[in-house]
Formats: sequence, C-alpha cells, structure tokens
Amino acid sequence: MITLPIHMTVSTHDQKIQMKTSDSNGELTTYDITFDMKSGNLSITDKQGNTITLDSVKGDVNMESNRTLTIKTRRVTIDAPQTIIKGDLIVKGGVSISGNMAGGGAFALAGSGSIQGDLTVQGTIRGGTIQEM
Repeated sequence: MITLPIHMTVSTHDQKIQMKTSDSNGELTTYDITFDMKSGNLSITDKQGNTITLDSVKGDVNMESNRTLTIKTRRVTIDAPQTIIKGDLIVKGGVSISGNMAGGGAFALAGSGSIQGDLTVQGTIRGGTIQEM
C-alpha cells in the first residue's frame, strides 16, 4: 500500500492554512497551497516553480509557468485601459483593429493590406509602386 504524505498546517496565530504534498513515493511533483489571510494572499506552487497567486488586497492575479500557459475557450476578453505584452507577438488568424494604432519601432506586413480612412505618414515611403486610386 502506498501512502500519500500530505502535511497540513492551520495557524490561527500566523493566520495561515498551508497544505504541502510530498514526492517521497515517486510522485512526479509536489504542491504547496497556502491561504495567507493576514496578507490576503492565496498561492499555489509546484516543485517545478509554476505558480498561481491571488493577491486580494492589491487586486492582482498572477500566473507564472516554466513553459506554456494555454487558454482554450471560445472567446477571451481583456477589459483594461492598458495591455502590455513583453516579447514577440505571433497571431495565427486575422487581426481587426478599431480605434487608434500608435507605436514606435519597426512594423512589418507581409501580404496584402487595406486601410479605410485617413493615413498620415511622417517620413519616407520606400519600395514598390504607389498607385493613386
């Protein structure tokens, strides 16, 4: 018979509830789940360092994965005044933009594109043929 060693601590003094699993029987990973009511945090961490943290005081939810974070659903809505993406952005499928688009640095478009509305260019347009419509 295999026993599953789980250590659970409930501390009213520290205002924490913590549950830790072990890998002493050859389990592939361990888990540490901590409710820290004094700080207003809930965290889930595995042995590989993947973490999910809910900071109720700051209003933050953080997820960190050592490899891939996958969201599979019919629709994802991000409702924020600002969205920051660090690293390269690869889009497989169409892109539709309504509103203003601004930025600095290089922008590359391969294939055909169309613009409906006004286009203001500051600088030089190079290459290809520009046709008046």
